[in-house]
Amino acid sequence: PNGKVVGLGEKLNYFNTNTVDWFGGFGQAEYQKDELSAYGMVGYSVVKYGFTDHFRDDGTGSEFSAESDAIGGIQVKGGASYQLNDNVSVFGNAGYVSKVPIFDGAIDDVTGVVNPDPQNETFVALEAGATFRSADRKLAGKVNVYNTQWNDRTITRFVTELNGDDGLLNIGGLNALHRGAEAEIAYQPLDMVRADVAISLGDWTYTDDVSAKYTPDISDPNSQETVNMYLKDIKVGDAPHTQFAYGVTFFPMDGL
Repeated sequence: PNGKVVGLGEKLNYFNTNTVDWFGGFGQAEYQKDELSAYGMVGYSVVKYGFTDHFRDDGTGSEFSAESDAIGGIQVKGGASYQLNDNVSVFGNAGYVSKVPIFDGAIDDVTGVVNPDPQNETFVALEAGATFRSADRKLAGKVNVYNTQWNDRTITRFVTELNGDDGLLNIGGLNALHRGAEAEIAYQPLDMVRADVAISLGDWTYTDDVSAKYTPDISDPNSQETVNMYLKDIKVGDAPHTQFAYGVTFFPMDGL
């Protein structure tokens, strides 16, 4: 870095030590009576991040280091299922999660600058559905719909510029809406064979434009700049939104 000649096995560009101190706990309860089954849980976690850049001098002859404040997060989830009759049941689930940001959301892994107001990622999730099983136990199915608002996500990616150089992109404050419907059907006409079909139809979309930090040279923190990301109404990637699956299972004998 900075014109220094390095040899085999020596470090260049990046020589950091990042620490994560984490503590958490949760409690869960279940209730069941007659046709009703319900559960609930609550959890809390706290994280503290540390950063040391072994290449940089803090001005006193020591290695540059930084530390975040302790950041707390909570999660509350619950759900219930009700058996309408011997064949059909309905269910619903809901959850709220305030998840502590990943390291890059609290400390810039290039400059070592501590975010004075790190934002927790939040999830608000709702789901409802029904299950069915025929009286002869040969046909079973499940259908559900879901809606999840996921806010203030942080993503870090290495990107390649048009000239072939690599840079680091740190995107914060991502908001996305995930919603869709799913269905599963299983049919077993004979003890020896079962057919399964599953369908998932999703619509996952970013809901806002955001700004990001781009560092074309990670060995030079001063090269970092702010760029705009025009993501509103763009589909969320990295996972298929439409899925179809099918399969056939054979049971020729017990244990096989």
